[in-house]
Amino acid sequence: IVSLCGKSVRYKDVIENLNILDYEYYFRCVDATLSGDVSSVLMNFNEILEKGFDGHNFVAGLNSHLRDLLVSKDEATLKLLEATASVRQKYLDQSRKCPVDFLYRALEAGSNADISYKNSKNPRLHAELFLIRLCRITAEPPEEAEKKKA
Repeated sequence: IVSLCGKSVRYKDVIENLNILDYEYYFRCVDATLSGDVSSVLMNFNEILEKGFDGHNFVAGLNSHLRDLLVSKDEATLKLLEATASVRQKYLDQSRKCPVDFLYRALEAGSNADISYKNSKNPRLHAELFLIRLCRITAEPPEEAEKKKA
């Protein structure tokens, strides 16, 4: 990184040069899903794809992010996060915005999307439908979701 960026190494430089998907995408995605903002979620996903990241890796990463938010709901388990203190605080702050039911339902949808991703004939659409489902979780009462499963 020093050879590419000089003596001043910044987080942004490391992310760009190592082609790592920044966790900020996941924070933005969850914020948008909580507000039901389908357009923002889809545009965020499109930006990720345009930067050359794999959709399946994004789905798996979003599932990990959702798991970390669930872990962050209890300050006793917050120490299970492998993150810096500032990132841990971001998880704690975002987890406070997330109802536990949202996290459970989002993780279930994410797990299903992850498992069936490789069998999809249209993986992009598959990931987008998963993201749209996440946006609908907060709009749909849990009782309605249970009726649809039956």
